[in-house]
Amino acid sequence: AAPPLNTKEEDKTENTVSEKQADKEGNKLKEKVSEIKEDRKTRKQEKNKKEDSEDKNTTEKEKPPVAARFKDAEEQEQFIGKVASSKEKNDDIVKILRNYIASLERKLDENKIDYLNLKSQYQEEQAEVEAEIEELNLTIIEKDSLRAKEQLLADRKIALIESEKQLAEAKARQNLYLALFAGSLALGLFVALLIFYRDRIIINRQKNALSESLGEIHQQKEEIEAQRDEIERQKNTLEIEQQESEKLLLNILPAQTAQELKSTGKATPQAYSLASVLFTDFKGFTNIAETMSPEELVGELNICFTAFDEIIEKHGMERIKTIGDAYMCVGGLPNANTSNPLDAVKAGIEIQEFMQKLKEEKTKEGKPYFECRLGIHSGKVVAGVVGKKKFAYDIWGDTVNLASRLETYGEVGKVNISEQTRELVETEFKFEKRGVVNVKGKGDVEMFFVKS
Repeated sequence: AAPPLNTKEEDKTENTVSEKQADKEGNKLKEKVSEIKEDRKTRKQEKNKKEDSEDKNTTEKEKPPVAARFKDAEEQEQFIGKVASSKEKNDDIVKILRNYIASLERKLDENKIDYLNLKSQYQEEQAEVEAEIEELNLTIIEKDSLRAKEQLLADRKIALIESEKQLAEAKARQNLYLALFAGSLALGLFVALLIFYRDRIIINRQKNALSESLGEIHQQKEEIEAQRDEIERQKNTLEIEQQESEKLLLNILPAQTAQELKSTGKATPQAYSLASVLFTDFKGFTNIAETMSPEELVGELNICFTAFDEIIEKHGMERIKTIGDAYMCVGGLPNANTSNPLDAVKAGIEIQEFMQKLKEEKTKEGKPYFECRLGIHSGKVVAGVVGKKKFAYDIWGDTVNLASRLETYGEVGKVNISEQTRELVETEFKFEKRGVVNVKGKGDVEMFFVKS
């Protein structure tokens, strides 16, 4: 078992008692054995060497194994627990033992000096008495001295054995702590490696998942961009189609009427008090058409009607329709104005000039050509849109019928107008009076050619 906590104080008390006993025995020696001190010293040295050798052998033999010092493992654990807290105390005990041995050795040296002095004095005064006393008590003194020495050496041996035991136990505990520390360190490193590889696996999985997510996001982004491009393309297509539809609608209807139709879904018929209607057709169209292929015929009509469209647009007129080779347009609507008679006459003159130039070109090329009759009349008309699926902007009234008759009774290359139209533009042009012409369904109608 571990020594008690007051081991140092008990050792000090025992050392003090032993020192006093040694002093007493030294005094006796001073008084009784001065003559034989040198012989005793020699014998003492020999005995000390022998005893030191025996003590060393005895210590090695009697030192029990570590496992046999404890009753059971619990006692061993308790002792190990105390060794850690009493290591410093054991060091102090060793120091005290060493100091005690040094003190004994100093006392012995002092006793030697005193003994020599006493011996010399004693030899001078009572040499004979001391010799006899020494002879009688030598055996007793030697036994007492040896007994005291043996006791001191035994105490020293026990203390040394106990110190060695505590040091061995402390070393064993230290080794145990080192082993535990090394095991804990190895376990910690193992756990750290497990955590590291686990985190690395988790990070790789998350990285792969993130890569897959980024790939999906990139794919979705590409799909969205493709859808956006498709939507943009469709939007552009719709805009183009809408523009084409509006353009087509404007080709069919006047701009104001087309806007009204888009806004409200219907067009309100309008009555105009003054409008100028212009009709044209081509003389001998049927005979000329028979000499052309369908493509050539449509191409020639397209050339003519396109030029007519440009001319009347320049003069603010609206094309109403074409029927075969007949072309019909009107001025003064949908935006009412008072200049439409003059606009119509100017447009009629330019149309005839265009047809004359075209005739000259065709003549040079040796190709057939069209010759145009043209009639204009001014008066009241009603305009509106008819139909649900195929819209058609048209005009109605006696003015339209009379303009058609003026075209029929006109001549090639001339602009034939009625009396009403002449009165509205008489300050702008000169006229060739044709007189009264009997018109079917209208009676006598006075007509005029406009001089260009």
